Amino acid sequence: MQSGMKHPNSNMSGTVATTEGPDPVASPDIVRTATLRLGMRLTKNLYDAANGILLLASGTTITPEFLALLREREIRYLSTSATPQRNVVEVKSPQLHLVDRITADVKREETELPVRPLSAEQRPRVALAILEEKAARGTKSHAVAAQSVEHFCKSLKLDDKPRNDGLHRVVHEFMDMVSVDLDLMPTILSMQQSRDEYLFQHSVNVSALSMNIATQLGLRREKIMEIGLAGLLADVGMLRVPEAIRFAPRPLTNEELEEVRRHPLYTIEYLEKIPGLPREIKCVAVQSHERLDKTGYPRHSGSSLIHAYAKIVGIADVYAAMTCPRPYRQAMCPHDAVKRILFDCGAGKYDACFVRALIDGVSVFPIGSYVELDSGEFAAVIRANTTRHTRPMVKILDKRGKASGEIIDLSINGDVNIIRVIRSINDEIRPESK
Repeated sequence: MQSGMKHPNSNMSGTVATTEGPDPVASPDIVRTATLRLGMRLTKNLYDAANGILLLASGTTITPEFLALLREREIRYLSTSATPQRNVVEVKSPQLHLVDRITADVKREETELPVRPLSAEQRPRVALAILEEKAARGTKSHAVAAQSVEHFCKSLKLDDKPRNDGLHRVVHEFMDMVSVDLDLMPTILSMQQSRDEYLFQHSVNVSALSMNIATQLGLRREKIMEIGLAGLLADVGMLRVPEAIRFAPRPLTNEELEEVRRHPLYTIEYLEKIPGLPREIKCVAVQSHERLDKTGYPRHSGSSLIHAYAKIVGIADVYAAMTCPRPYRQAMCPHDAVKRILFDCGAGKYDACFVRALIDGVSVFPIGSYVELDSGEFAAVIRANTTRHTRPMVKILDKRGKASGEIIDLSINGDVNIIRVIRSINDEIRPESK
C-alpha cells in the first residue's frame, strides 16, 4: 500500500487507508475517518467512499473545518479512488459515532508521556512497621472506596446528572497513599478481603494500580489523580452487561464475549451524563481495552491513536483482572500475571515503559506472593526492589505459615535465592504443623 499522508512535523509517511478491526471494508483504498489527524498532508485525493465525490485534493492539509464537515455529514469512510465503494456497509451505531468523536482529537503528543521514572532513592518510603500499620488501615479504606463506586454506579443508572464527589474523595485518599510509600498500595491490594461485587472491587484495584504506575513514572500530582479517576470509571459500562453473563460460572460463549466487549460503548454513554468530565477520562473509558498491536477493542486502534492514560489504565486493568478470582476460574498467581504481561509486552501489546513502571511497583515476585527459598524455607514477599526485580524483600515463615520475624532483603543478601513461587502457603504446610 502506498503512503498517502504526511504529518508536517515528520519525515515519515503514514498510510492513507486502514482496514483494521472488524469494519466491513473490502478495498485497500478505504480510509477510516477516525484515523485522520489535524495537520496531516495528503499525497492522494480523498473521496467520499459511498458516492465517489471529491472531498479533499492531494497536497492539502487536514483542517478542523474538514473534520467538522465529516462529522456533520456522518462520513465514516473515505477513499483514494473516485469509484464509489458499494461494499462499504456498516451497521449504524450512535455509540461508535460517539467513540470516534471523543477520540478524534487525540493528539500525537497525548499518545506518549514525558516521563521521568523514579529511581530507588526517589521512591517515597517509610519504615516497614509504619508500612504495615498503614496497610492494615488501608484495607478499610479499600472497602469504603468499593462502596463509593457501588453508590456512584447505582446513581449512574438512575440519574441524568450523577454526582461523583465520592470518587474524587477516593482518588485524593489514594494520592495520599502513593505519596507515603509506593509499596503501600500493592500491600493493601494483597491483603484485601472485600466481599463487594467484582466490578466495584476491580474498579478500585485498577485505580490504585494506575496511580502507582503514574507515580513511578514521575508524573505530576494532577495527572496522577486524573488517571486514578479514569481507572475508577473505565468499566462502569459493565453495569449494562446482563448479570447472567457477568456472573456466569463458566467460560463465556463467543456471543457473550462480544457483549462484554461492547461495555466501553456503554461506559461512554454513562460518562456523557457527567458534566465537566475531562475529555482525557472519556478517552480512557473507550480506549483502555485497546492494544498497541490493534488486537484490542472496540476500535482496534493502534499505538499512535491510543491516549497514554488509556495505555496505563489498560495495563493496570489486565493485572487486576488476572489476579482476582472469578466465578469461572481461580485467581492467577501474581507472579504468573506479571510473566504474562511481560510476554504480551514483548509481543507488542503494551508500552514497555509503562509495564516497567508496573513491575517497579509490584516486583516480578509481587508483594503478597509466597515463595520457597533455596535454604528450604518459605517466605512472603513484603517489598519490591526497583533495581533488582527478581530479588525482593521477604519475611520468613515458620512451619505453620506464620511470620517468624526474620526479614531478608534478597537484593543485599546474595547467598539466598528464590527457587519457586507458591500459590498457597497452606498447601505446603505439613499436617502435623497445622
